Amino acid sequence: MRHPFRAGLFALVVAAASLAVAPAAHAGSTDPAPPVLFVRVPAVQGETLGDAGKLIDLAGLKVGGVTGVEDCVNLGRVVDQDPAASTLVRRGSAVNLTVGKAPAKGCEVIQ
Repeated sequence: MRHPFRAGLFALVVAAASLAVAPAAHAGSTDPAPPVLFVRVPAVQGETLGDAGKLIDLAGLKVGGVTGVEDCVNLGRVVDQDPAASTLVRRGSAVNLTVGKAPAKGCEVIQ
C-alpha cells in the first residue's frame, strides 16, 4: 500500500538535496547557480581567535558571541564552539566561541 505522505516527504527531501548540490546540477548551463543555502560549520577548536574568525568567515558564517573561560593551557585559543564542527547550518549563521583566558590570580608554573 502506498502512502502519499511518504511520497510527498521523499519528494521534498530530494528537492532540498538538489539545492545543496546545485552547482553540479547546472554544469554546462549559462544560468548562474543558485546560492548554497546551507554550509558546514568548520572545526575551530584549538585555533587562535583570529584564525577561527577567518575560517568561520571563509565558510560563509559569522562569529557570534565570544566568551572567555579561565584556562591556562589554552590561552587565547578556542576551547569550545556552538554549533559544533560539521553541523549543517544556514549560510550567514553565527558561531559562538569560548576562548581560554588567564585566571585573575594568574597561571601557576608547574615544574
